[in-house]
Amino acid sequence: MDESQRVRWIDVDWEQAKCIGFEYPDWFFNYEIERSHRINRQTTDQRQFCSDCPILSGCFNYALRTDVHGFWGGTTREERQYIRKKNNIKYDSLTFEEFSGGRKYGRELRESG
Repeated sequence: MDESQRVRWIDVDWEQAKCIGFEYPDWFFNYEIERSHRINRQTTDQRQFCSDCPILSGCFNYALRTDVHGFWGGTTREERQYIRKKNNIKYDSLTFEEFSGGRKYGRELRESG
């Protein structure tokens, strides 16, 4: 992937995300820990929750291009892996430092601007 296609943390207006401040943030990550009927129902509920989020496409593109863990942009990690494989899309592997540093930088950028 060339640099022009890279979707960086600061490219998405995360403050507009519907899930910001959600009282159960782990809800977006638990499905990868256990597989069950309850988790399939949870994924359906997550899709519905995300469906009218104002940054849905930015969140999805970020997750598709970076292979982050969890439910992002209305999709599971497995679904994004399938989409990448089917469409021959490459992704950037982020280290925790890059991910957390980008988040911090994005917040600072918005506060100073």
